[in-house]
Amino acid sequence: CEPLRITQPGVSLSSATTSMAHVVTSSTEPAGRCLISIEAQEVVVRSIHFEIDSGNKSESPEKGAAQNSVCLSVKGDANPEVIECSFTAKHGYGIEIRDSSSPSIQNCEISHSSCGIHVRGHSTPVVRGSRIHHCHDACMKLSDDCGGLVENNSMEDSFEAGIVASGRSTTAINGNSLHNTTGCGFLLLDSTTVSCSQNEVVGKHINGVQAGEDSDITFQNNKIIASEGSGIVVHDSARGSFFANDVKGTKMAGVGVRDLANPLMCGN
Repeated sequence: CEPLRITQPGVSLSSATTSMAHVVTSSTEPAGRCLISIEAQEVVVRSIHFEIDSGNKSESPEKGAAQNSVCLSVKGDANPEVIECSFTAKHGYGIEIRDSSSPSIQNCEISHSSCGIHVRGHSTPVVRGSRIHHCHDACMKLSDDCGGLVENNSMEDSFEAGIVASGRSTTAINGNSLHNTTGCGFLLLDSTTVSCSQNEVVGKHINGVQAGEDSDITFQNNKIIASEGSGIVVHDSARGSFFANDVKGTKMAGVGVRDLANPLMCGN
């Protein structure tokens, strides 16, 4: 079936006003589809559960790239408020935020997905007070030239990392708890210049933060506890400023710098 496209401004969806209180697709839903696509401004979505039980990755005939099914896609210049909703996308994305959209995601739960939230393009979302957990890849991926704010969220039980930032992303990532992220708490790549402040990385993980390639981040006043590897790893040609971070109980190094990396470290 085709996704529900919201293209008119001012639409409001909630469990009290629509029969969509529980949205589920069949197991035969093609990869690359989404349940709802929001493409208009001033849309409000509240207290709806989205679930897509499909998402076997398929090859795009145009680009030969794997596609993912998506519960909710926000695109264009849309700026919806998504409040107290829940999302499950077995092999896909809970929420995809793209183009120049600027949604507000508040007090939501995204679980049992390949990636909880994928932000890309020039989008500038605010993601606040939400719980993202049991994601096969990462709880959040920030890519391309995206910005925005990721604040006071709980991210748990991912396989690759809690947050992966790449491209030229500039997102501010503040006050989040990353727990049992397996690989890294933060994996920062390409030319990202994200800023990370007052976050906590605890539980099972290898490196608390791993900054590589040409990244140039600001990482300050964060807490990293009991890394299996190192608390902070900076490598390749990465730069960045690392100030006043509390790194405890690592099994290897508290801070590791290698290759051509040239970070500024102070007060850690």
